[in-house]
Amino acid sequence: MMCTIGDQNRSIKDWQTVLRRLGKPQEDESANITKRRVEHLALVEKARENISEINKFHNEIVKQWTIPDQRIIGEVVHVEPIGVNVAPHGFTRDWALIKLYNEKFDWTTFKGNKVYIGGNLSSLDYGKIMFPQPEDQADYEYPEDGLLQAFGVVQADEIRNPKQLDTNGEQCLLVIKNGLTTRTTIGRVTGMESFTRTIDEYGIKETSMEIAVLPYGNANGPFSASGDSGSIVLDRNGRILGMLNGRAGSTNRTDVTYLTPYWYIGQEIKKYFPDSFLYDVVV
Repeated sequence: MMCTIGDQNRSIKDWQTVLRRLGKPQEDESANITKRRVEHLALVEKARENISEINKFHNEIVKQWTIPDQRIIGEVVHVEPIGVNVAPHGFTRDWALIKLYNEKFDWTTFKGNKVYIGGNLSSLDYGKIMFPQPEDQADYEYPEDGLLQAFGVVQADEIRNPKQLDTNGEQCLLVIKNGLTTRTTIGRVTGMESFTRTIDEYGIKETSMEIAVLPYGNANGPFSASGDSGSIVLDRNGRILGMLNGRAGSTNRTDVTYLTPYWYIGQEIKKYFPDSFLYDVVV
């Protein structure tokens, strides 16, 4: 947060330099100069508002979350032993369930299960890449505040036979995630059953079936990196595709990210918690 405030202050300094060069308003000045002055004054004002909001949020964090005990928001109620090539589907099994403490949340203002897709991906880029076909763009709207609502689950049949089209008209699932390391990234899923992964971790040496996510393109970089494991991957509409559990490939060109499908994770959770369900969509 302090870095963001620093960036905002540096931007204000740059914009104020421009304003000094433009000088005070003159009766006979050109319309272009007047327009630039108005634009830069608005940028300065907006940056100052941002700083005020960030400071307010920072003060709340310091007040409410400084003591470690204050940062405990739940407890682990179930952990599945790590498994590879788990019957009958041959998937990786690696999940845990956390119970959240009701008193730690203001449920009247809770925004639901949403993933922030902004940051290093602009709203313009998101629309162009994830909805490249004219028929896709007809009803498209960028999520409010860059928060993509997670709802529903992509089922096995669609994973194997995706119906979305990329910019070249090729069938795939266009997907997105926000991870700890690489933040917001986009990728492509072109099928599942032909992809396998050999696990050589925790003393396990077996082959496991995975969903393979490929980079969208070389210019966009890898879909994931070390530290992104556990991220939820959504399709462009917000449906949950799977949970990220690893990657392979030494370069962006050969990068492959592996997911455990969420339809399978959901079934596994219901074995122990039959009444569980995804949180309702918050409008």
